[in-house]
Amino acid sequence: MILPNKDIFQKPIINHSRSEDRRVEFTFTIPVEQDLDKVVSVMKEALKALDFLTKNKPVQIFYTEMGDKVVKLVIWCWIPFHQKSSFMEGRHLALLDIINAYKQQGIMAAPQS
Repeated sequence: MILPNKDIFQKPIINHSRSEDRRVEFTFTIPVEQDLDKVVSVMKEALKALDFLTKNKPVQIFYTEMGDKVVKLVIWCWIPFHQKSSFMEGRHLALLDIINAYKQQGIMAAPQS
């Protein structure tokens, strides 16, 4: 594996195999017309229902940027690194849960990459 010197000195190096939990991050854009408190509440409830998330670390949700007509929202939750289900499977299930909860509540949200 080759790491550029710039990355070594300017970015943290995280050894995921030594950590008990792995953070999952989702980014959404939400239209400013939406009830932003409701958006957070729906998201927390949707993720609370997932039994594979780490229970000792709460879901964290941050509004990070504001555009002309949207607000950027970042969600952090944690998955135990050494459990049977894979990180990508857990991320997939959590994302589906969030999107379905938003649809049920009539909330407009667009996942970002």
